[in-house]
Amino acid sequence: MARGTITAQSGKQFAAEVEVREGEAAYYTLFGPPGGFNQLADGDGLEVSLNDAVAVSLDAEVEGETDCSAMILEYSPAGDRINTIRAMPGERLFYHPRPGVRRVLVAIRCHGVGRARIRSASVEVLHGYYGGVAVERFGASDGSDSIIARIGRRTRPFVLAPMARRHVVFPDVPAGDWQIEVAHEDRYIQQNRSSLIGRIALSEEPPSSALIKRLGMAECSRGHAYSYLGGGRKGDVVTQSFGFSLATAQRALALELSLPIERSVNVNSVVLRRPPVVRDAAADRVRALDKGIAKLLAETPQLETARSLLYADISLNVVDGSSVWLSSMASVLCAVGPCILVAKADPETQIVLGNVRNRENLVVIGPRDLGLTGQLTVKDAAHVVRALDDQLPHVRDVVVRGLTAAAELTATRQFRDRLRIYLTDFYTIGANGLETSEAQRRMAVQAVTHAGTVLTQTPEIAARLAALTGVDFAASAMPPAIPDDPYPAQLPPIANRPIRIGYAGKINPRWGISELLDWTRQLRLTGQEVELTVVANKISASGVSGFVARIKEAFAELGVVHHVDFDRAQSMELMATMDYVWCWRPEELEEHTLELSTKLVEMVANGARCICYPSAINRSLLGEDYPYFVRWVADLRTVLKSTATVDPALAGRVRARHGLQPLSERMASEVFVAPQVAAPRRICFAGHDMKFVEPYVSRLKAQGHEVRHDDCGWGSISDEQRSRRFAEWADIVFCEWGLGNAVWHSQNLPEGKRLVIRCHLQEVGERARGFGAQIAIDRVETVIFVSAGVRDQAVELFGWPVEKTVVVPNFVLDDEYAFHPPEPGEVIHLGMVGIVPQRKRFDRAVDLALELSRRGHRTSLQIKGPRPETLDFMRAPTRVDELAYYREVYDRARHLEALGSELRFQPWGNDVSAWYRGIDHIVSCSDFESFHYALADGVLSGCHPLVWPWSEAETIYSPDWLVEDVVQAADRVLAFRSAQADVRQAELLRNRDLVRDRYGFATVFARLDAVLGLA
Repeated sequence: MARGTITAQSGKQFAAEVEVREGEAAYYTLFGPPGGFNQLADGDGLEVSLNDAVAVSLDAEVEGETDCSAMILEYSPAGDRINTIRAMPGERLFYHPRPGVRRVLVAIRCHGVGRARIRSASVEVLHGYYGGVAVERFGASDGSDSIIARIGRRTRPFVLAPMARRHVVFPDVPAGDWQIEVAHEDRYIQQNRSSLIGRIALSEEPPSSALIKRLGMAECSRGHAYSYLGGGRKGDVVTQSFGFSLATAQRALALELSLPIERSVNVNSVVLRRPPVVRDAAADRVRALDKGIAKLLAETPQLETARSLLYADISLNVVDGSSVWLSSMASVLCAVGPCILVAKADPETQIVLGNVRNRENLVVIGPRDLGLTGQLTVKDAAHVVRALDDQLPHVRDVVVRGLTAAAELTATRQFRDRLRIYLTDFYTIGANGLETSEAQRRMAVQAVTHAGTVLTQTPEIAARLAALTGVDFAASAMPPAIPDDPYPAQLPPIANRPIRIGYAGKINPRWGISELLDWTRQLRLTGQEVELTVVANKISASGVSGFVARIKEAFAELGVVHHVDFDRAQSMELMATMDYVWCWRPEELEEHTLELSTKLVEMVANGARCICYPSAINRSLLGEDYPYFVRWVADLRTVLKSTATVDPALAGRVRARHGLQPLSERMASEVFVAPQVAAPRRICFAGHDMKFVEPYVSRLKAQGHEVRHDDCGWGSISDEQRSRRFAEWADIVFCEWGLGNAVWHSQNLPEGKRLVIRCHLQEVGERARGFGAQIAIDRVETVIFVSAGVRDQAVELFGWPVEKTVVVPNFVLDDEYAFHPPEPGEVIHLGMVGIVPQRKRFDRAVDLALELSRRGHRTSLQIKGPRPETLDFMRAPTRVDELAYYREVYDRARHLEALGSELRFQPWGNDVSAWYRGIDHIVSCSDFESFHYALADGVLSGCHPLVWPWSEAETIYSPDWLVEDVVQAADRVLAFRSAQADVRQAELLRNRDLVRDRYGFATVFARLDAVLGLA
């Protein structure tokens, strides 16, 4: 010890003045002896246990360079010092003994140079304190049996007696997110979720509804935060957990385990710990994409002018029919204006892009531009397209090729009327000809229903899609395009030299290359000299084992001249020197394909002799008497010996139909039409959920208005810098929802800008109504409400001037829902779209199905949407009671099977219009709604409505649709089914007319235009 003075003083409280000289220190002990501190004799200090707490406080004033602190010194059972804990003046040290600590000594230490005046120093030993938390909060008889546990360490095993409670107390719990996990081996508890209950209480705050809400938990009948701990993960040891969030640190947190059954349970352990960090690879990918998109937009100002977006799951580094289509489509779009091509892979060569006309109008975005490696998946690319469309104000057209990409982008209505899809992969060719899986069919129905235009390569594709989907979609022919500058075939005399046959395109097992090589061997064996030239930068095995090796061996054997790095122009120039061009594909492909070969079109337009199969599609292009049709090798021998020639006019006819220039001109006038709006406005739509307004936003962009989306959070904006930039840019800020977005924009609206807010139902609900009071209503031009009832509530709640409000109802897309009323069959089909949240009253729909079944009518209750237990947010502690409700209804629904009926779930998707075709009666049994889209959409589709009397239902729709209860609903169903067919049809048509006339999109869009001053 350094030179100094030690003075001892025993007692609970202490006050003194001390002067400390340089190199000295003064120590004052409370409840302890003077002398050294490294060893403590028996009987000295304070004896403590895990259940105790020691409170030390120090109030001191120092002068000069003097430090004064309180210390707690820990000692083992043998009296050896283990550790020292310090607290400075003004701090209250609340100490919890650790395992292995038997005694503690409390001391005051002064050192340095100067004076210290200790006003007071005190120590209080709280024996049984932590068990006392359980006594105070839970009303336990005493805290002596409480288990004191440390954060992150499992407790020892213990027994929970029948109908009993046991408490586990965790000292010194910091603020933040926490998880309590209970482990046991009891199968009954594992199978019965409500058989074990966990409640928590805090030392620093008594139980209250407000506290429980902050914790993120549910409130039990005793007024405590609770969670069921039955159920859990299976295994040798069953584990179940629940989470909560502490806003402030707690000296102690008590867990009460309650067993409301006549059964003992052996609990292996309880542990309190931070929740595990679960990495979400999909979310990480989205964050990486968003980061790359934001950086790219900031660094590439020319993107701002983009008029169109283009994507196909096609490599720009391989020349084949697909990449030729991509370059042709890029040329068509670039002729109209600036275009962004989202590339699957980074272009490493200009082999494809070099053929794009008006190349200066094209910007290519590949993975590298987004800071990524590898390739973009279809889902990645769809996210990029959506994000670009959100932030680039001039995008009028979005073009995608491929069924999967089209399904991704039609999953919402962000691109309604602006999406152009090109589909060739909605079928495969199998042993039985054309085959389309059910998954392909569903995607095709969704894609063509929601696309603005379906671009079809051939009339056969258009007809097949129409038959497959049953949708009357808008189609525009887009046959294979060829360059306007031809490469005329030279067709030199063949006499006295080998015949040159050329092939340019993809090398694939089904593309006829194997037959070309095999037939060349056979021709040579019969004395016919043939030389082969191939242009292909890739050999694709397509899953055929050994294909690549066999092709390379045959190339070597036959002396094939193989060019791997030619672009499209070089390829056609070379093919023009050939005697014949190989465009032949096998019978099993040609007799069933609906597509026309791009290679065949190109070569015929150049006047080449094209060897091809005489399929119906090829005959329609070339004529029935085309002299170079070949089925077998014998036909090929005949063709090569023939002197027949092609009608010279054929090339001109093909070029007139497939030339890039005439195709571009036609599509510019037919599909990619220039906007007609005379005075385009700049509009920023701000909101977290745009599904109820997306079609209107897309229509504004299609008309030529400049539109951006400020993607906000529910309760706040997401990016203040972006929100400010968009607000400064816009003429009008349109807040979709009156939530945190409306608060911020009303409080930060730049001078001279107009602010319009659109409110639904959520804004007047308990959870969200706090936002309305914060909205600076004096900065708001108009508040749109979707119903008069919501408007009246908001005016009363927030004191908003009624003259600033207007009611414009939600709109329905009546053109997407064709009238297809099903004929009544043996089974009654009830439909319900979405059963979450609980206010949707799933139980009423189940009870209706049961009532009909008990009356002897087989019933299928079909739910479109997810089961609640599969939704992440439904696993929150606050949703415990709600999930219990759904389990109870599921149990009730099990009786349907015994009655010959069923409950069926179908996943949510944008294919709901097709789903309605199988529904007889659409059910709206909610406690309350603001509009209920599913009801309106079902009625448009020809479903018979059954509506419980939620507020305004009789005025929004019709009192004739309302039922009071399950019995009346069942009576209504059976009465409708027993009516004459013409009576049913007339009623359904009246219902459809009511919805269309009041809420059809054309009518409501015009009213929104009027509010915004766009009419």
